[in-house]
Amino acid sequence: MDVNVTTKKYCYPFLLAMLFVISFFAVRVPLLREPFGLEEGIFAELIVNRPSGPQYALAGRIDGEKIYEYISHPAAPYELLRLGGYLSQKILTYNVYLDDSSITPRLRLICSLYQFIFWGTLLLLVFFKRKLYGKWPILLIFAVMLSPLSIKTSVHLQIDNTSGVILCGAAALLFTMAGQINVSDQKKLLLLFAGGFIAGLGKQEWSFALLIATIVTVLLGLFKKSNADRKLSTLKFIALGVVGGLIAGNLASYSYDSTNYTKGFHILYRHVNIYEDSSPGWALVSWLALMKNRLPFVTICLMLLFVIFLSLFTNKKRNFLYHLVLFYGVFLFVGYILSDWHSQPRYYCPSLAVLAVSAITMTSHPLPRWYRRTLFWGSLLVFFSTVVFTIGYAPDRNLDLEYINSGQVKSSSGTVLYIRSGAGWNKPEIDYMNNNTPYELRKENVKEKFGKRLIKPTLQN
Repeated sequence: MDVNVTTKKYCYPFLLAMLFVISFFAVRVPLLREPFGLEEGIFAELIVNRPSGPQYALAGRIDGEKIYEYISHPAAPYELLRLGGYLSQKILTYNVYLDDSSITPRLRLICSLYQFIFWGTLLLLVFFKRKLYGKWPILLIFAVMLSPLSIKTSVHLQIDNTSGVILCGAAALLFTMAGQINVSDQKKLLLLFAGGFIAGLGKQEWSFALLIATIVTVLLGLFKKSNADRKLSTLKFIALGVVGGLIAGNLASYSYDSTNYTKGFHILYRHVNIYEDSSPGWALVSWLALMKNRLPFVTICLMLLFVIFLSLFTNKKRNFLYHLVLFYGVFLFVGYILSDWHSQPRYYCPSLAVLAVSAITMTSHPLPRWYRRTLFWGSLLVFFSTVVFTIGYAPDRNLDLEYINSGQVKSSSGTVLYIRSGAGWNKPEIDYMNNNTPYELRKENVKEKFGKRLIKPTLQN
């Protein structure tokens, strides 16, 4: 066998896979030991001890007994995290989880595997379909996977950056597969239904984004000049398949856990009210201030949108389903980027996955020289920002955890600490309630149900 042929067939894929694995985990090592903050203790408990629904959320511990609450979102994303816990039990033993220095990096590593699986799958698909897409999308995947947004969020214990990437990304891939020329009508309908169903299992806002994307795709398709019969047939498949799948996914989610599914609408309504109750002047000032913090992370999403915009001029294949994926990613993105409430970087992860799929499928092959240059310099800019982010990264601190570990803060008889979940979830000696609910509400609830005083640690800022 020709040595060059053998090298091309076996050596290149192996080197590419090794480069992907090493680069993915190398840049995330500095983040693995960052103390749990905000609501991460809830998800640590979900992965390690896997409480069953509908009360997935560890709210605190009183008199040594754990208190669980409703999670107030559809259950499927949390069940995916519980599944990760089941598959990781060999490294999540009781002795380990009581030690922060042992359990924290293990749980962060487990969560990073969700994005590792998705970006790895996408890389494999592009590599084996490079006759269709070319080699440049491989660079695009590395840029996305090594972006500050992906690095920062992938190790966090949350659902947007784990289950959200899997569910929304898988739906986008299924829609893309349905858009292939050699796919039969029956298979196309099945793929569209499956994609809609998977997307419908997630948060309601993810379903709304796909529903709006479907409506926009169909409406724009009606005005497109093309074969009328074929156009109407494709648009009918899109409408029936995606919407039917969305409805089925949401019904399945409601049937599995109606309480948390319903409460998810309450959370969504509350966030909409926060935005609508803001005065226009205050909203603009607040939004501009937030954008300064968001920009280092959302830059990769803006780059993908720019790449897709260029593709609209270079790719002569106008595929309705490729446009569906584009609109899906856009509406997932703008729903958060245009809000003036403090949305964390993880909220942009579902749109990052979908926009990455869209940017790859919308590219033409071979690429024009100016397009290749734009992609090269854009990726180089992302890699530079990643280097700056990694070198200058300073882990967030959890002061509650520091004070508890140092012995400066303790719970006493008749009192309950009001602290971050990451500080108390694996401290059996501490009686606490999470501070993700307003203090006055927690205080009243603790006094009424347990006859104890809820106190803020005196050293807490």
